[in-house]
Amino acid sequence: MHESIAPSTGEVVGTFHSTGRAEAEAAITAARTAFDTTGRSRAAAPRAKAIYELADNLAARADDLATTFSRENGKLLRETTWEVAPAVDWLRYSATYAPVQVAGRAAEPAPGLYFQSVPEAAGVAGIISPWNSPIVLTVRAIGPALGAGCTVVVKSPGRTALTNA
Repeated sequence: MHESIAPSTGEVVGTFHSTGRAEAEAAITAARTAFDTTGRSRAAAPRAKAIYELADNLAARADDLATTFSRENGKLLRETTWEVAPAVDWLRYSATYAPVQVAGRAAEPAPGLYFQSVPEAAGVAGIISPWNSPIVLTVRAIGPALGAGCTVVVKSPGRTALTNA
């Protein structure tokens, strides 16, 4: 177990488990299995619903998240409070566009050369969360990945591990 220490007071904010390569590989394997077997990666409506639920849960915990983030990171509470609202909005935006399938041929950048976009989930998205803005920057990666049908594994920063939990 590791302790999360408030930089401004030195107090213990909480504890978290340290993980290593074996746990990361297990998480990636589980995410890949979920991607391959659940069908959620292919059905847009359930993905959108799940992302909306995630946004609602984040909004319901906004005050607690902002307080924990402020204590772990040392940012002022008004700054950490500000970070939660855009994260909720970003998730809702991602949920709104999850059912939208964009495909087609892009303009030719050079004669005979073109780009093709295919609305297809890529698999497992690995996201490394930053310690300085772990809520909004993590959500900005999670929302579109889930909306596209990918499963996600997040590596939380040690300095703000409780915020991302």
